[in-house]
Amino acid sequence: MSSKPTKEQRDEIFCQELLRGSTQRKAYLKAYPNSKKWKDKTVDTRAWELAVSSEVKGRLSELRKKAEKETIITHNMITEELAKISFFDIAELFDKNGNLKNVHDMSETARKTISSIKVRREVSGHGEDKEVHFITEVKLNGKDQSIDKLSKHVGYYEKDNEQSAPKINKITVKFED
Repeated sequence: MSSKPTKEQRDEIFCQELLRGSTQRKAYLKAYPNSKKWKDKTVDTRAWELAVSSEVKGRLSELRKKAEKETIITHNMITEELAKISFFDIAELFDKNGNLKNVHDMSETARKTISSIKVRREVSGHGEDKEVHFITEVKLNGKDQSIDKLSKHVGYYEKDNEQSAPKINKITVKFED
């Protein structure tokens, strides 16, 4: 026999659902499934009452702070990744004889620059003249697109992104109460 969730457990479900972007009504219905039988107005009232309670407000604040810490992406991280793609030298993919390196022998930057690798088999000739060739196609992330994104990110296209050179050193996802 399964035990019913406690009020604290239901309130936690409510908070988690709100953080996922659910409306108060949907979060309440998820936390308190029996309320599905109620009128919408009753559910909305109870959901609002729960949302403004000090326990739920406090827990939401804790969860938002935790989520904020976990979702910090620095300006430098974005700039560095875009720069790696933008200014990547394709020669890094090949050995001194012009052969494509094994993926495990490539630098991390080279591997991150690769969008996909396809190997196809081609056969030419017949009988004793038959030759089998393996053709490897390497598709790189778009250099032009990366330069464009990098330029926008650092503020070169002020008209496009309505900003001057960034004065922030991190981008943080925040949730509004």
